Amino acid sequence: MTAHFVDSNWQCISDATCISDEIILFLQQWNLEHKLLTITIDNASYTVPMVNHIKRHVLAENSLVGGGSFFHIRCCAHIVNLIVQTGLNSLASILNCVLNMVKCIDRSPVRRKKFFDVAEKNFKLQTNKKFRLDMPVRWNSTYLLIDCVLHYKDVFIYFGERDFAVKYLAPQVED
Repeated sequence: MTAHFVDSNWQCISDATCISDEIILFLQQWNLEHKLLTITIDNASYTVPMVNHIKRHVLAENSLVGGGSFFHIRCCAHIVNLIVQTGLNSLASILNCVLNMVKCIDRSPVRRKKFFDVAEKNFKLQTNKKFRLDMPVRWNSTYLLIDCVLHYKDVFIYFGERDFAVKYLAPQVED
């Protein structure tokens, strides 16, 4: 759930207590206040006061199983994303080279057509894999980019030897 609130003076309310009060209000309106077991959110530090405020309110109603010990569940997807992003940061320079190389080929219709023609005719590769540009907030897009680049690895090497723009952007052999 993402919540943004604006007060009567059109000021954005980002205070954890204000936001948690609104969430509590929704829980009451939807008759979910006494049916709440856990809340799963990302691990950002600003969410802790909000969760604690909601927990205190629901605990006061004596409706949390186990005294609230299961209430705040860290989002596993967020944790996995943080781990993956840390790993990808160590490869940032290589990934930037690869991404720029893909962009160089993909942004030119002539170069893109030539690239896929060479892949099909010279390297006998299936050309059904199209370039997918990386989106930093979705680490699986980085995987899809790398998977595509590895499929066409020999074609990229071929272009790197013949096309100045691609050669300039290509990762080094040791990369």
